[in-house]
Amino acid sequence: MNEDVERFLDECRADPFFQDNPTGVDRIEDLLTKFYHEADESPAWQELWDRMRGIITQRTPLIERFEELLLLLKKTFG
Repeated sequence: MNEDVERFLDECRADPFFQDNPTGVDRIEDLLTKFYHEADESPAWQELWDRMRGIITQRTPLIERFEELLLLLKKTFG
């Protein structure tokens, strides 16, 4: 993917909130990887990926970025 996303995932793995559910971070990584690959194939997916990456790279607390990412996914996919 890219360094920003890898850094976000590393932050998640190190955070106590996520350490209670380590498979949750793996699931997030799987989803981000899927979106990343889909973005290569479609402008609509590229737009979604850009929005996701924008959330991930914000200078806000990890939990806020995570919650915003989840909200985007819920709004996009129901």
